[in-house]
Amino acid sequence: MTHDLRAYLSTFAENLTHRAAEPIYGREAEIELVLQALASPLKGRAVVIGPARAGKSSVLAAVAAAIGRGTCPPLLAGREVWRFRPGNLPGLTQPHGWQEPLERFLQAWAAQPEIILLIEDLPSSAWLGLTRHGDETINLAQALLAGLTRGQGLCLAESTERAWQQFAEWYPAYPTLFLPVRVPEPPAEAAGEIVTRAAAALAERQRVTITAEAVDQAVHLSRRFNPAQAQPGKSLDVLKDALATLTGSTPTLTAADVIRSYASRTGLPKMLLDEAEDFDEDKVAAFFRGRVLAQDQAVDSVLQMLSLLRARINNPLRPMGVFFFLGPTGVGKTELARALADYLFGSQDRLVRFNMGDYQSPHQAQELFGSPYADELMRRRGTFTNRIAGQAFNVIVLDEFEKAHPAIYFRFLQLFDEGLLINAADEEINLRNSILIVTSNFGAQLVEKGQIGFAG
Repeated sequence: MTHDLRAYLSTFAENLTHRAAEPIYGREAEIELVLQALASPLKGRAVVIGPARAGKSSVLAAVAAAIGRGTCPPLLAGREVWRFRPGNLPGLTQPHGWQEPLERFLQAWAAQPEIILLIEDLPSSAWLGLTRHGDETINLAQALLAGLTRGQGLCLAESTERAWQQFAEWYPAYPTLFLPVRVPEPPAEAAGEIVTRAAAALAERQRVTITAEAVDQAVHLSRRFNPAQAQPGKSLDVLKDALATLTGSTPTLTAADVIRSYASRTGLPKMLLDEAEDFDEDKVAAFFRGRVLAQDQAVDSVLQMLSLLRARINNPLRPMGVFFFLGPTGVGKTELARALADYLFGSQDRLVRFNMGDYQSPHQAQELFGSPYADELMRRRGTFTNRIAGQAFNVIVLDEFEKAHPAIYFRFLQLFDEGLLINAADEEINLRNSILIVTSNFGAQLVEKGQIGFAG
């Protein structure tokens, strides 16, 4: 395979060396550190670690571009950086179908030292290619480790901090092979400057005008509604989404365009996004009372939550709202949840219901939140993650909550407080843009008959 290595790589990887990289700002130290680690005879490998959208991929792309231009340590001149994700490796879908091709590939790579491998999301290799040989189990992470340990090929990797820490616990040899280079989220002021400079470069490339107000609005929306991701990437994502919908012969991106694009993508009403948008509490109350009759107390609680969101005085590090709807069947608990999904997100499709009576056994906690030892990613993620996947903004209803096993509702109590779920696949699920509604008819008959307390 030696002379055909590039042709083989092109089937599942991408050559970044001569690809035009987007401008990167404020990461010169990290780029230089990665280049020095690659050129070091003692290491030759580096893993770039940081939160999502902080700029890990941009740093690695800038490293590849520097090698392509020759503005790098002499040892790296003339080399090529090839990027791939472990899940794209051929043969992984077939039992025992990946080991022999991987071994041939590693041998060919060892014979061509000009190839630098860049492995995206290296920790994901721990869940790929699980193959049993008698009492032993081997996966892609172990096979890669064996190849990296005996070979001298230069290698880069990328990971989030939490995923790398867990991966290092499972495979202690990996941290000895890779020098960690951390790419933290920049401070707020520095992040704002980076977004402004990147927006100016983006405007020049796209031949549009991006107003300062549009940049400020993108930063504000991303900070408020996407706390699980880092700057500057999340603000630039908002700007790029807005640019994608911009029309006109002399296009200018304004703050109003950013709000309109964000509202269209998330389903959030403009009253939560735009301070200039009118919020008539009487009209909102009439909307809910027209949907749910004779439940003024519950409607007033929902209105209070909406008013807090409108005034921007809710805690962005917790869910948008957490409610406990107590009452007998048929009084409107679920209908109020539907009305809330309609009003906030424009569709009842944003409502996700779980019947907690289906989770009465302790072992069903793994079914709901994921089993850490499952072979399949879907089972490691669990039913809860799989049901809400792709819906960052939603209303989640937990019906008949009292029927769930205590191990399950104690886990939910933590989720209600922090708004973040770490599932068994080690994924961080952000529920800070969700409304969580717990329903129960427990004791409803007692409430109706006035028999709560000691008196008869």
